[in-house]
Amino acid sequence: MSSEPDSSLGAPNSTRPWCVSAWGRAGVYALFAFVGYFFVRVHLLIPVQYLKISSYLAGTERLPFQRRVLPIFLIRLLEHIPIPASIVKGHAGAFANANQIWLLLIDLVAFAVFSFFCHRFYRATTKNGMFSLLWYPILIFALVWSYVLHSEANLYYPYDMLSVAFFTAGLFFVYQRKFLPLLLVMLVGSFNRETTMFLIPLVALDALAPMTTLNPARLPWKRLPWLKLALLSAIWIGVKLLLGHFFQLNDRSQDFLRLGYNRPYLLYPNNWPQLLSGCGFLLPVVFLLRRRIPDTRVAAYMLIIPIWFIVMCFYGVLTETRIYGELCTLVAVACTLLLETYASSPKDAHA
Repeated sequence: MSSEPDSSLGAPNSTRPWCVSAWGRAGVYALFAFVGYFFVRVHLLIPVQYLKISSYLAGTERLPFQRRVLPIFLIRLLEHIPIPASIVKGHAGAFANANQIWLLLIDLVAFAVFSFFCHRFYRATTKNGMFSLLWYPILIFALVWSYVLHSEANLYYPYDMLSVAFFTAGLFFVYQRKFLPLLLVMLVGSFNRETTMFLIPLVALDALAPMTTLNPARLPWKRLPWLKLALLSAIWIGVKLLLGHFFQLNDRSQDFLRLGYNRPYLLYPNNWPQLLSGCGFLLPVVFLLRRRIPDTRVAAYMLIIPIWFIVMCFYGVLTETRIYGELCTLVAVACTLLLETYASSPKDAHA
């Protein structure tokens, strides 16, 4: 038998060895769409909803959850749209009320948005596009692990997918150095969740790249765009103060620093695997291998991981893998770039 590759599958070349036909690519995209819908629907139907949707929509939910108000405005806009009875019937009771249908729609749009920006981010950072379809399966794996396959806390929040969308859009604009769109992401996204704050250190890391040292005394601090950092910080703080004032009378029983709560998870080794499982255990992988990422700016972005972890020690519950969910798109692209590096230079895999 001939060992030559089948030309009908698309002959490989030096830059795109895994190319497929147009029909094959269309089929893959269709599969990706079905997988995306499946993930969003499964995530929505998580049985435990720590946030009470009825109280949340009424503005009386506990803090800090009530301060994340963007889904409320979106649901109020959508609830004026009549829902065909066939849609409700077709889901066979999967949705307990109309709000869940709107949440499904919001999450699907958010999923499409962060998938779009993740693809744009990959195209902007790859050198050869060798694995141009691989970032998506990695993203789905990280999302499922972060939001569905919880071993400690399996919860649904209506702002989670929107948070991924805003962070991914912001990540792309940071990389493209488009400041005005980034300001808009910071303004609108901060009404959804506080994690837009991590876009601020990303701007700083982008300016400091390439980071050949972590010694603060040797970093080129003069390269930092101080005015831009100040504007982004002012927007974030302003939104937080506004929402804090508006909901100042809400229940604060869950609005506290969680370092004491998280201390046992940090001290006992049997909890460490759970703490390392963010994005499907890929967070420590991309952080440790960051120097092998060919794009030095993306490599610098990996330093957001320890910053994120430190902040979450105070404001998150470390056993909830969803607290790292916004990083799924960054991790998916970083993993794909690493695989392309090793595939194009196999000898590096043994270095």
